[in-house]
Amino acid sequence: MERAALLSRGELITDEHLPNRVRELALASRHPTLNGREAERLEEIENQAILQALVKHNYNRTETAKALGISRRALLYKLQRLRDLGHSVDPQ
Repeated sequence: MERAALLSRGELITDEHLPNRVRELALASRHPTLNGREAERLEEIENQAILQALVKHNYNRTETAKALGISRRALLYKLQRLRDLGHSVDPQ
């Protein structure tokens, strides 16, 4: 921190004042990587949450999106992906 304070020559310390290894650690901790199995499991959890919310809200897209905390447009993209995977996302 002393080095960063000296390099900043001002009141604000930015990432450019930090050593490369510190910046790399900060980036790695903000963006953890998932292995293939973890990513698949996370996608399956998301799919199930979407499908359950759809049923709970009687397939009302707006209410489902609100319940999931995403935009209606994002929900529509996710529903198209689910359709492509063979899931039923429309009321029967």
